[in-house]
Amino acid sequence: MFKKLVLIPFLILALISTGQDSFEGEIDFSIKYANLPAEMAGMESMLPVEMKMQLKGAKSRTEQKSPITGSQIVIANMETNYMVTLMDVLGNKIAMTSPLDDMEEMKAESAKIEIEYVDETKTIAGYKCKKALIRTEGLKEPMTVYYTSEFSGGTEQFGTLKGFALEYSVVAEGVEMKFVATRVEKKKIDDSVFVAPAEYKVVTQQELQNMYGG
Repeated sequence: MFKKLVLIPFLILALISTGQDSFEGEIDFSIKYANLPAEMAGMESMLPVEMKMQLKGAKSRTEQKSPITGSQIVIANMETNYMVTLMDVLGNKIAMTSPLDDMEEMKAESAKIEIEYVDETKTIAGYKCKKALIRTEGLKEPMTVYYTSEFSGGTEQFGTLKGFALEYSVVAEGVEMKFVATRVEKKKIDDSVFVAPAEYKVVTQQELQNMYGG
C-alpha cells in the first residue's frame, strides 16, 4: 500500500493539458493526506507533499518528489499524443514513453466523465473558485473539485470542466489525498521544458520492465 500511495497522487495528476485555452505559466500544489492506515503511522514524511506544474497550451510538465521515488516528472503534449515519464532508476536516468494506445484510452475515458456543478465557492491562490463533483469509472467515490473560470485548459482527468481545477480531493486505497494550489503565475515557458533532456535514455514501458525484471 505504501508504494501505491507514493505513486498514485502523481499518476492521478498525470496532469495533461488539453490545450482548451492558451494558459501559460506555473502552478504549485500542496498535497495533504487523511485517513492513513495504522500500519503507516509515522511514515507520513515519506509521502510527496508538493507538486509543480508548468503549462503551455497543449503541453504540460508535472514534477513531484518523495524520499522513496526521488524526483519524477511527466511531460505530455495532447496535440501530438506524446507522454514521457522521467525517473532515476538505480542511478540510471530513464525516460519512459507511453504507448499511443494509452493516450487514446486516456482521451476516451475523459469523454465518459460526469460533472455535477455545486453552488459553493471558495478563494484559492487568489482566485474565486466554484465547486464541482467529478464521477468516473476509475474512482469509487466522486472527486471534489474547486475550479476557477478565469482561465481554462485543465486536465484530461476533469473532462469538460468549465475552468481550471485549483483544488481537488481523491480517495485511493482508502486514503484521501487533497491537492491545493498554493501559487499560480502566468509567465512565458520555454519549449525546451517540454522535451526529455539528452542525458535520459528513452525506453518504452516494456523495455523498462525487461531491464529491471518486470
